[in-house]
Amino acid sequence: MNEYKNCIFDLAVRVSKSRTLRAIQDGYLLIIPIVVIDSFVLLFLFLPIPAYQAVLKDASFTYVYTGLKLVHTSCSAYFSLLLSGAVGWGIARKWGLPLYHALLLPVLSICCLFIFTGIGTGHFNVSYLGMRGMFSALLAAIIAGRLYVVLFRYMPTYDQGFSHRVHVDFQAMDSFRSLFPMIGVVTFCAVVHQGFIYMTGGFTAQQTGDLIIYYLVTSMAEESRLLVGNLYTFLVHMLWLMGIHGQYSLYVITQNYYSSLLQQNIAAVQMGLEPRYIINSAFNSTYVCMGGAGSALALVIAIFYKSRDKEMRMIAKAAAFPVLFNVSEILNFGIPIILNPVFAVPFVLVPLVNFNIAYFFTAIHVLPVITRHLSWTTPPFLDSYMASGSWRGPVLQLVLLCVDVLLYIPFVSWNEKIKQAQFIERVHHLEQYFRQLEHDGTALQLHALGREYQATAVTLMKDLVRDFHSERMYVVYQPQFDDRRRFTGAEVLLRWNHAKAGFVYPPLIIALARIGRVMAELDQFVFEEACAAISRLERVLCGAYTISVNVTADSLQHAGLEQQIHRALQKYNVAPSRLSIEITEQEVMHNTIQTIAKISRLKAEGHQFLLDDFGMGHTSVTYLKENLFDAIKLDSTITRDVLTNRNHQIIIASMVTMSKTLHMQVVAEHVENAAQRDKLEALGCDIFQGYLYSKPVSLEDILGTVKKWQCDMENCQART
Repeated sequence: MNEYKNCIFDLAVRVSKSRTLRAIQDGYLLIIPIVVIDSFVLLFLFLPIPAYQAVLKDASFTYVYTGLKLVHTSCSAYFSLLLSGAVGWGIARKWGLPLYHALLLPVLSICCLFIFTGIGTGHFNVSYLGMRGMFSALLAAIIAGRLYVVLFRYMPTYDQGFSHRVHVDFQAMDSFRSLFPMIGVVTFCAVVHQGFIYMTGGFTAQQTGDLIIYYLVTSMAEESRLLVGNLYTFLVHMLWLMGIHGQYSLYVITQNYYSSLLQQNIAAVQMGLEPRYIINSAFNSTYVCMGGAGSALALVIAIFYKSRDKEMRMIAKAAAFPVLFNVSEILNFGIPIILNPVFAVPFVLVPLVNFNIAYFFTAIHVLPVITRHLSWTTPPFLDSYMASGSWRGPVLQLVLLCVDVLLYIPFVSWNEKIKQAQFIERVHHLEQYFRQLEHDGTALQLHALGREYQATAVTLMKDLVRDFHSERMYVVYQPQFDDRRRFTGAEVLLRWNHAKAGFVYPPLIIALARIGRVMAELDQFVFEEACAAISRLERVLCGAYTISVNVTADSLQHAGLEQQIHRALQKYNVAPSRLSIEITEQEVMHNTIQTIAKISRLKAEGHQFLLDDFGMGHTSVTYLKENLFDAIKLDSTITRDVLTNRNHQIIIASMVTMSKTLHMQVVAEHVENAAQRDKLEALGCDIFQGYLYSKPVSLEDILGTVKKWQCDMENCQART
């Protein structure tokens, strides 16, 4: 079982990394609104309540009925065109085509679909532009998209003639650059189409597929209808897994074969004969697909029972009402089931199990053969009772539904675990990307991220707001000691233990809060936590210690910053001198005259300001000589290797000299051992912070750390 899980996980990872498959998924996501609209319109059109249908088709409601039909036709009659264009757009975005060419590719995909359907010739069938032609639509989009990308990148361009002009029409350049790739794609598709016509004696690829399937089914049917039924059920759901409407794609079987068998059963009953055909269109819709493709009703129940994923439960809630009327598109496209290797096995297996169990009980005459045509939107249980005319039908459906739910439950759990693993991986990659931005001195911009990481960042931003003032969002404190081993304060450090991703890189939290415009709320949370800590420490400690918080340039420019600080101080009755404010060296460069005035006002109230990460090379000396800061914190890049790097020793010594001249203290961060501390102390540093003393800890642990170092200091004094 573990090997199977690992195989599924590996396959899911491969699907997530396949640009073509992700482009198809993105294409489906793009047209989900059309699918949802069509699904609800179908419910209103075919709601199986006789009184409702009578009113809907009454002359006084003609415009309502016609309007619903119009919307349904608009959404479904040319669905393949929409799908082809959407997948073409997905391919363009995944391969990073420039905007002009990304907009052009959906049009080219639709042109190729027209070619494959033989439009303008005697081979054309308009139904192939609707649900029946989804396979051709996918094929056209993939061929057109991939071939265009190759030709666009590797064919020579013919816009050089414009490059020397001063006034260049860039749209004309794009048009000329796209000309030959488009010619290549259209020519290739036309050759492929004409090749099919020539080899098959006048049939398109879609028509050839229909004929082959119909021939196989009808030739095998007389030998084994059970085998054919299983094959049909398997193919329908395999097509659904690829995002292709299985019943419509196998239209020649669904309508020309199985519907005719139902009609023969009905005719036999009317003539007083026994119906012969157990498997027919009503049998498939009643017992095989309860709630829609893949027995969607069972999946909805399994999600409600087992899933703790809010997104999946939300989709299940949205799909719960439609699946009662056998409309499963919201579920299939929303989770998604489509191109999802986790749900591939149960999605195909469950209908096959239903088919064979229902066939067995009908064959041994526990259930009557279905001889009644019902609307496909008739709800489960009601449809089996009306179709079979017996209470045994609903009982069997209930048994099948229980079996289906049990089959789906483990896959719902696996899907959540795989989604969580993929989410953690995306968050990890987002953190790595953000670290690189930090190194380059660039701010995180949501629009600069790819679609996948945009979604991850947006999810994190929503969760960030949700986790405010919860146990998942909290602060820790890293204590600071002076050269006489006395406790001088602590730095407040933000921590976020995300429900799925675990601990999130703290600077990324700040960036997400900035993008999500909740920086003020986050600042208020940190200020209040710091003041609450000061209030508690004052009860058990004495001395001139401070608690420092980090403030960003955005926070400094926020008009309500001073009011936020005042509220926190008043709430916990804390003196301003106890609360210090740290600003990174890089952030100082973004400050305006108004911000500098704000810092001056806060200093006048008693707050101390520390210049963090000093030594990164961003600070204007102007800010130092303006006496804005009470201390500088040396950047870790120059304190870590102070024992071995002579240049860093010289740099630190010069910074200490400058700081002393300006009456500023020097704080050394990332002090990890006694030798490093002693060297920094010899160079003139005043305060030390790092793992030598303590890692970032809770407020309760601060007291233990302080007592430990005080005892150590007393022991040292006693020995001397």
